[in-house]
Amino acid sequence: MPQPYFSTAAFARSGIISQEYLISTSSFFKYAGIWSTAEEEEAAKYGCQPGYVKIETVEQFTTDENGNLVGDGGVHTYSNTRDLQILGSNVPDGILGVNNTFKYRDFDLSVFAMVRYGQMIDSKTIGWYSANGNNQPRGTNYWTPENQSAYFPRPGIASTTGIGSLKYIDGSYAKIKNITLGYTFPKKLCKTLGLEQCRLYATAYNVFVLPFKSELKHSDPENNGSDTFPLYKTYLLGLNVSF
Repeated sequence: MPQPYFSTAAFARSGIISQEYLISTSSFFKYAGIWSTAEEEEAAKYGCQPGYVKIETVEQFTTDENGNLVGDGGVHTYSNTRDLQILGSNVPDGILGVNNTFKYRDFDLSVFAMVRYGQMIDSKTIGWYSANGNNQPRGTNYWTPENQSAYFPRPGIASTTGIGSLKYIDGSYAKIKNITLGYTFPKKLCKTLGLEQCRLYATAYNVFVLPFKSELKHSDPENNGSDTFPLYKTYLLGLNVSF
């Protein structure tokens, strides 16, 4: 059964589970972009520099000398146990499919299109990115002073805290799963050739795939983030003959 991607932090803060249980679980940061050079002073408050991963932090509370709770507004160095959030679910909000066949004289065109939306996936392909290593997916859009709107952080950064948040991404997509164009030869011609019917057709699979997030353009979002199989397209030419 599909499971939601979430951390236990929110439940711990609401008193549903204990902090001890929280510390023993895996953590999930919520990606919020990459720090820019214009944000250098602000980034330092979080222990970061321009080019580092920016995450949505969770406000932390302490007790002052009068016993009152005082919040930090979420401004603090990233915490592997305190800055955890519910990221979403790997169950989509909806799946839409359309299968239509159009005919004109001896030609026929069949199209099957689908849209899946509102789904968080764990992209294994994006997960290969290593800011302080050599694993960089092809065509990686990483941060540089000239490319500050990039999705991936600057290579060679000293701190990789938050890197794991990169791979949890909206897996919504639109796809033409298959399209078939056929031509049925006239019966008079078929009879001359000693055939009952003859139809020539061409089919293409995955001819058009549009993930809502450009970072998934080299993978098939229908695989729910798995990199076991690459995004592939198949073309088929066939002939149906009956005697």
